[in-house]
Amino acid sequence: MTGERIFGLDLIRTLAAILIVFLHSHYLIAPHFDLPSGMHFPDGVDVFFVLSGFLIGRIFLNTFKTADDFSWKNVLLFLKRRWYRTLPNYYLFLILNIVLIYFAVIPGRLNENTAYYFVFMQNFAVPLDLMFWESWSLTIEEWFYPIFPVSMYISYRVFKSSITPRRGYLLVAFGLITLPLLYRLITYDPNLDWDLYFRKLVLTRLDSLGYGLLAAYFQIFHFQKFFKSRYILFPVGIILYIFLENAFAYGDHFFHSTFFFSMTGFGVACLFPLLFEMKVERIPRKPIRFLSLISYSIYLSHLPIAYMTHSWYEETTASETLLLYAGYWGMVITSSYLIYTYFERPITNLRDRLG
Repeated sequence: MTGERIFGLDLIRTLAAILIVFLHSHYLIAPHFDLPSGMHFPDGVDVFFVLSGFLIGRIFLNTFKTADDFSWKNVLLFLKRRWYRTLPNYYLFLILNIVLIYFAVIPGRLNENTAYYFVFMQNFAVPLDLMFWESWSLTIEEWFYPIFPVSMYISYRVFKSSITPRRGYLLVAFGLITLPLLYRLITYDPNLDWDLYFRKLVLTRLDSLGYGLLAAYFQIFHFQKFFKSRYILFPVGIILYIFLENAFAYGDHFFHSTFFFSMTGFGVACLFPLLFEMKVERIPRKPIRFLSLISYSIYLSHLPIAYMTHSWYEETTASETLLLYAGYWGMVITSSYLIYTYFERPITNLRDRLG
């Protein structure tokens, strides 16, 4: 993302991060404050997927404006800038998880398959459910980063006499939207675990990022229609993204394993026209921007901290549990701020200096 901050996108990123942390850590307070039976929250990871596709799409379309921009050197530069932003934190927490598991501080298993985590193969086509469980979504994004620009480069080089960069972008975006759905339809088996084999594989979930690419295309090339449609698309997005989760939580396994992800991805994308131009003065901007900036570190740090502190909640009263849980959130935010300030941001600044 460029230096420009878009409040609506910061807001939805922050809300998604808070939702994910709450759902992953609710078990800490469940003995005293359990959720109502049958209540389901929308998947915050879907927001991160579509938002990543949207932001990467905007950066790509603003970087590769003409045919002359489609050089392999520029594609590698594009990838290098993305990897400076995401890989250091990923490997920092991968190593941290391995160390904590080795000393039995947090749950997990270490064996010869742990090496797959270093090359993002732990959930490419077959799930490897050993450790660092939150990394499944990062693996999907890390595969998206090269697949998208390299596919653009190949399509343009192969069809450059008959395809424009804009059409090539649409071709790749629609390919990323349709091919994972087809893969889910072809590989569907009612005996397969929904979470591991459909929700958390690279080959089954790239379409969520494809919807973000499509939203970026309309935001840049059809801005007036994109903007004018905001009050129509936003309620559609709310219905598809939020209400759909509850409507089909215990529904048909086939739909939930195939078309469900297409509808939620499209639903999140429908929120962006309103969010992109959001002007809400009453919402405090600084806390939202702060949490948005450290959201990547929040996502990586919240589970290890929950694992390390869960024993504190044994035989506690309701008030003591709430106090401990407030402390948990304080630890997550504080550690994320420190990681962002002294590790993540310096590396990003180094990227900007190197070009």
